[in-house]
Amino acid sequence: MGGDLIQEQRPTVGLPPPPAPPRLPPQKLSLKSLQQQLNDLQKITTRLADKLDADNVPHTSAVSTTVTTTVSSTGLLGVLPAVSPSVTSAANQGLLQQVTSTITATTSSTIPIYSTNSVFGLQPPALLPTRTDGLGATLASSIMSTDRHVSTEVPTYESVSNAHSTISTAEQLNHDVNKLLFCSLAPATVTAYRLAWQHFRRFTLSVHGQHLVHLPIPEMLIGQFATFLHQEGFAPSSITSKLSAISFMHKLHNLPDPTSTFLIRKLVHSIQKHHVPDSRLPITPTILQKLSDIVPHIVNRDYDQCLFEAMFLFMYYSFARLGEVTITNTSQHTLNLDDITAVPDQSGATSYIKVQFKTYKHSKTSTPATLSMIAQPGCKYCPVSSLERFLLRRGGKSGCLFTSSNGSPVSSDHFTKVLKACVVQANLDPHKYTSHSFRIGAATQAAIQGVSDDTIQRLGRWSSDAFKKYIRI
Repeated sequence: MGGDLIQEQRPTVGLPPPPAPPRLPPQKLSLKSLQQQLNDLQKITTRLADKLDADNVPHTSAVSTTVTTTVSSTGLLGVLPAVSPSVTSAANQGLLQQVTSTITATTSSTIPIYSTNSVFGLQPPALLPTRTDGLGATLASSIMSTDRHVSTEVPTYESVSNAHSTISTAEQLNHDVNKLLFCSLAPATVTAYRLAWQHFRRFTLSVHGQHLVHLPIPEMLIGQFATFLHQEGFAPSSITSKLSAISFMHKLHNLPDPTSTFLIRKLVHSIQKHHVPDSRLPITPTILQKLSDIVPHIVNRDYDQCLFEAMFLFMYYSFARLGEVTITNTSQHTLNLDDITAVPDQSGATSYIKVQFKTYKHSKTSTPATLSMIAQPGCKYCPVSSLERFLLRRGGKSGCLFTSSNGSPVSSDHFTKVLKACVVQANLDPHKYTSHSFRIGAATQAAIQGVSDDTIQRLGRWSSDAFKKYIRI
């Protein structure tokens, strides 16, 4: 015994339990794992009910389990398991706490539930309404507005006296943030985004019978929208522009961008590969003369004959877009009477007409684009003399340059209808000769005459090399 070491057995009563192992980060949830968690929850509540039965506690007053719908900060619908005890005993309260702790440990605080099947695949039970408050509210409301004439003016607090203002500094800063965010986009971009969302509304209404415009937009719905636009004949650039509007709204709301997924990117790539080239043909000088001669056979009144002859010649020689001579849904670049200036020669006759485009598509500066149409004395198809004949009948009333006999601006639909009738009368294909054919024809004829690319780009008010697609030689 002398060589044996006797270890003293010390009591362990009262010592704190060893620290619990650190919790592992939650794993990525799947539908299968979620179902397993719900099954585990059901087993726990069943065991709890059995325990309460053993204590002679009625089921109706024991425990009720509920699933409370919650909304997370990321905009996903989820459920939080909640246990509502009605047992007053200390033992049962402790058991409930243990069960609640177990539930909390085995389930995430917010679980995205995809429980219903539809044409979109797995879907949330509902979609969150688009946020219209908070930062970016002014910009979001402007883009999502269904009003075609929504104001682009940002409301200010200038009318509120600083001495008696009840607006806090934080509120003023929030307003300034919204104002700066609103000004981050050009008015033309806001209009383009608004029109894109209007297209999306009409698509969801025609295909699914309801306006599915709440964020986040499911990926499958984005794919359907892009394919729908492709089948409707929209160019890939136009489709990409409309998807950009959807992408912007998601980023503005700090939501994942559904247009940048692998599936959507591959879909857009396929659309670009299978896009049929623009089939519209240029209106040549010969076709232009023929259309002008046909106008009197399509419209009866002398005023309308002068109107559409002038519009046809003006659109060709000014490289005009339809929205620059008629009223469209956007109507932000339509020429007015005061944008036209007649410059006389020494004899007093008009030498040329100067056209000032104060704004135009993709214009980014306040500097207007100016174009001069030279008079061609003695020519039946002179754009200057044709415009002057119309202006004599129009009168000097301010407003849009081209107006009907009642003084109302010519709409794009009215112009398109008359042009189509003239094209058909000329035995031409109305699908290949449209309002844009004037612009294509002008660019093509300028290139044939040896005008430089820079000059053609400037005359047509193109902001990129896109003008090269208009030259059909």
